[in-house]
Amino acid sequence: MQPQRHIASINSRSANSLQAMPRRNRACPSRLGTAACWLAVLLALPAFCPAATNSWIGLGASGNWSDGSNWGTTAPPGTGDTIVFPAGAARPVNTNNLSGTLILSQMQFRGSNYVLYGNALSVTNSIVATNLSGANAINNAITLATADVTMLVSAGTLALNGQLSGSVGVTKTGAGTLLYQYGLNNTYSGSTRVNAGTLQLNVLGTSSFGGPLIIGDGSGTGSPIVQALIGSVISDSASVTVNRGGILDLNRQPDAQRRHRHESRHGDTFAGRQFLTDRGHGRLGHIRPVQHRGGRLRLVGHQPGLDQHLCQRRRHG
Repeated sequence: MQPQRHIASINSRSANSLQAMPRRNRACPSRLGTAACWLAVLLALPAFCPAATNSWIGLGASGNWSDGSNWGTTAPPGTGDTIVFPAGAARPVNTNNLSGTLILSQMQFRGSNYVLYGNALSVTNSIVATNLSGANAINNAITLATADVTMLVSAGTLALNGQLSGSVGVTKTGAGTLLYQYGLNNTYSGSTRVNAGTLQLNVLGTSSFGGPLIIGDGSGTGSPIVQALIGSVISDSASVTVNRGGILDLNRQPDAQRRHRHESRHGDTFAGRQFLTDRGHGRLGHIRPVQHRGGRLRLVGHQPGLDQHLCQRRRHG
């Protein structure tokens, strides 16, 4: 009976010792066990693949993005990547045939004459065109995501011919020209800020953007211009602010020049003449009030009926 009591005493002390251990030591009481525990934890974590920068080289059998030979990494771009279109690469006309909507951090154009087609894209950071001359075109639909997307066009023209959608906005920078040229309406709802260079509006719907338009950042620099290439390209519900140094150029579009008056807090130049009011906000066409903060409204060329329809003076007491 004494051996049994001795064994029971040993078992009791072992149990008490195990209970006194920290929980992590009870789960993995040995170094080998601890290593095995950490390995199990690591294996349970989702795999993490850092985003890559992938340059187009165009050496595949076709111009499809799914062909890894077209890319410098020998693999198609993936979620979160930055894709680069350099100067001089083969197959500048190419197609995104990847399934689903490819989510990209950034698109870079370092060369010109690229024309992109195919499936929709989503951009979370910026589209940057640093080519020194020439034009590039994106025909894909683009969802603007995460935060306002910067569109930097250093020179030449970047044409966005697909629909722009999303809940964030666009900030245009760089001295070049950004062209909106979708066949219907762009629907993104954030602000469109033109801080430098030119934004041309040539959509075939009635809305180039869904949110406010702000021309100029207030510094008076950057020569920001928004130019309507056809009539009815700014929604009835869009608010427009023209800051110091900014220009809203209606480019002789009769629909935008019809029917309404302009009022300003400043002396603004219209077709070589100057119109003043004491206070108030502008009203242009059937657009919501245009707030002038030192910017200009430019009506190019001969304006039939200009005095009658656009520049009625109004004085507030």
